Amino acid sequence: MTDPPAAQKRILASQACDGCRLRKVRCKDGSPGSQCSRCVHLSLTCTFDMPTSARGPKRRKHTSSVSLQEISLNGRPAALLSPGSTGSGEDGLLRPGSSPGDPPTSSISPMQTTGLSPNSPRYATDDLCPREIVLLMLEDYMNLLYPLIPVVHRPTFRRSIATNQDSHDSDFLGLIIAMCAVIVGNVPSRFETYRDHKPGYSLGSRKDFIHHAYSVLLSLRGPDYFDEISFQKFAIPYLFDIAFFQIGQVNRSRMIEAECLQLARMLGLHNMTGYTGLNHIETQLRKKGFWLVFYSHVHHSVQSLLKERLTYLDPALLQQIDPEALMPLDVEDEAIFEDRVVPELSPQPNLTTGFNLANLVWWAAVESWGDPSTPGSARRPCTCSHFHDRRERAAHVQSRLQDLKYTLDAIPPELRQWALRPINQSSTTSPRDQEILSTQYGAIRANLHVTHIWLRSILLDQLDSLSAETCPATSPAHLATVESRWAERENLAAQLIHLLHGIAPRAVEPNALHFAYKVRDVAVGLLGCPFGERDPASVRAAGYVREFTQILSRLDASEVVMTTNLQTWVDTDREQGRRGR
Repeated sequence: MTDPPAAQKRILASQACDGCRLRKVRCKDGSPGSQCSRCVHLSLTCTFDMPTSARGPKRRKHTSSVSLQEISLNGRPAALLSPGSTGSGEDGLLRPGSSPGDPPTSSISPMQTTGLSPNSPRYATDDLCPREIVLLMLEDYMNLLYPLIPVVHRPTFRRSIATNQDSHDSDFLGLIIAMCAVIVGNVPSRFETYRDHKPGYSLGSRKDFIHHAYSVLLSLRGPDYFDEISFQKFAIPYLFDIAFFQIGQVNRSRMIEAECLQLARMLGLHNMTGYTGLNHIETQLRKKGFWLVFYSHVHHSVQSLLKERLTYLDPALLQQIDPEALMPLDVEDEAIFEDRVVPELSPQPNLTTGFNLANLVWWAAVESWGDPSTPGSARRPCTCSHFHDRRERAAHVQSRLQDLKYTLDAIPPELRQWALRPINQSSTTSPRDQEILSTQYGAIRANLHVTHIWLRSILLDQLDSLSAETCPATSPAHLATVESRWAERENLAAQLIHLLHGIAPRAVEPNALHFAYKVRDVAVGLLGCPFGERDPASVRAAGYVREFTQILSRLDASEVVMTTNLQTWVDTDREQGRRGR
């Protein structure tokens, strides 16, 4: 006697038909020589011609240089936040109500994911590259790029990786893909490691990999992708914007940046009233996101010659922003939970401290500090008038240069140019973990001080240009101003050279090509020396230029000629008109 249809068990095919394999769905009741019920229902030809292969990742034939148990996606070395730490949870934190003698809540590392056996299921990231290479890239991102591009909350990200959240969350999968793309773009020296990690698997070139990553990302987007937005959807184009810029594809970078800016405005990253209802983690992420996109805004404001790029803020909107309210909390991610923030007692700076100092520098380049809602605030009026009055514009730039000069006077000793006091480390910290910490804080110092010098140099360029338009070139006042500014330019060049000689190359590379271009901009300013060829100032300038040339030969890893400030697109309608004439 057979069971009634409602009670019959669904029979899955031992081998999926070609149609079901392409659609990545379960094959029902099919086997070679018959038709599955899905193909019958859809009136499709049911075939079994596609070759089959063993399921799951292949067995590893060699020992990885970094085991999965050692991978730390928390921005700190694994030994500092290991799950086995006394009284800690899975993110290594001492929980309220626990004592140092309490057992840990988990003995498994968040990165010790399942699925390493040959029979494990296929990973969602396999369309990008094998999972073990993805994990290695993510580890490098957290160790090298997170201090500069903090678009994730470390404990949350670790848990999401540990639970394979990307298998059912396409937005998180897109974020992983973008993080892999940007680490390949920003840190070229690691790409050989990725290519050699799995013998027999080819990643192609860095350019090929980033193109492939973006293609995989686009395949995840449906027609209603932008109907729901999130911080992750903002972070994805932000990372790809950087990745394409690093391989010299400026036009594609511009277009992706436009998507990033639109999402930032829709999320209201610049508007504190829009943060209502967000938990502490999301609030911290969005504040960091605001400053990341604000960096791009300042770049375009002070350097974009063609003015063809869309800007994140207009002058009127800029006046409404309260930078102090938008400053992220000066604590590590491990101290921030959805419902509370645990105060950190360590007197030494953390990674967020360095990030916030950079925010101060970028803000000082365009505006004075102050709360726009405070009566009697020192904030200046809208800068729209500066475009009509050159003298007012020059006065504004001069005030920005003055404020910027002293912005970093009171920073912690660990983050100063010379860094006399190293970051304190536990006696149990391994040499590898010490190297990671050294690289992270070295990258922060490099970014912070080179950006500080570069912005001051750019403002000097603007003042020189404005002075030439508003003052007679032969007037005594103009000549005195020229000498004073040149002395300041020389001082900046000397500071930068000393800084570059004191930073390890491994701390410079995470700053990528932006770092080299800032150094070049400072060096280019020395080519306009206003004194005679044999004047001591000209001789010193020539020496600085030679030194910068040698340094740039090591720093600039551009694979193509960078044409950021040139027109790199073709207006086909205009070209057709010219040919018609």
